[in-house]
Amino acid sequence: MKIALLSSNEWLERLDSFGRRHPFLHPGWMASAAEELSMTLELAEFSIDGKDFIAPIFYDKDNKFSFSAIGYGGAVELSDTRCLDREGVAAVQLANHLEKAGKGHFYRSVGLPLPICTDNGENAFPKAETAVIPLAANVEETFSRILTGNVRTAIRKAQASGVTCRELGAQDIKPLHKLIVSTQTNVGSAYLTRLEFITSLFNLEQPDVKFFGAFVGDNLASGVILLADGEHAFHYLHGWNRDQSGLCVNQAVLWYAVAHAIRTGRHWFNMGASHTKPLLHAKLRWGARIERYLSMDSSDMPIEKTS
Repeated sequence: MKIALLSSNEWLERLDSFGRRHPFLHPGWMASAAEELSMTLELAEFSIDGKDFIAPIFYDKDNKFSFSAIGYGGAVELSDTRCLDREGVAAVQLANHLEKAGKGHFYRSVGLPLPICTDNGENAFPKAETAVIPLAANVEETFSRILTGNVRTAIRKAQASGVTCRELGAQDIKPLHKLIVSTQTNVGSAYLTRLEFITSLFNLEQPDVKFFGAFVGDNLASGVILLADGEHAFHYLHGWNRDQSGLCVNQAVLWYAVAHAIRTGRHWFNMGASHTKPLLHAKLRWGARIERYLSMDSSDMPIEKTS
């Protein structure tokens, strides 16, 4: 296998050629994630059986590598139609090649969910699920046709209760971080996002990163960080004040983010994976549908170890 290393511009050209732009595949995002995790990033292009692929390779300090860091990544097929199983095979072969070349030991690859991606079931690669809203052409149609009545009622309740939403500024970063960390602690998250990383995202020029908040009076009650590139928006981080959740502040700010995605030309709004069934059901009420993606670690992949 021959691997070519791409510049950031070359990487974006490959993505643009096949409509693969996604915030987690943007070099700006991947470089920020690599820096946060003290990793080294390479952008690779390779071919298998006449099909071309690209993949980010993240190397850590413990002689390990992965094809994703924070968020999605994986081996991405450069063709008009992607296939999860072909991308799984590509990830395995790339990992084998790197291990044999002494580049380290593979430990993780989380693939990219895209609606045009097919799953032909030929290989038993582990797959996870995320909830993605197919956005309508405009805000009004999305509100009336895509959202369920329960969600529309919650949004109207927030508005009637005086909840206001706006884009956040630099002065709001610390209050937002406090909400995010509090929420992560309450749900038992294994990782608490650092203030320095959130600050770096606020200052990131590309991909498009927006901070939105819902306010009760002058107090930030709920906030989200939205990532977007190409046709895709991703609901990345969300923190809220539980004492004010009865005012539907979460629904208010999430709708504000969805509306922004529509107005800026996004077609898909990824709400992220769900760790409980009630959370998944709540996302499906937004008109989301389930999309599958590859999620593999070293125990899932038939890596050919070197002797």
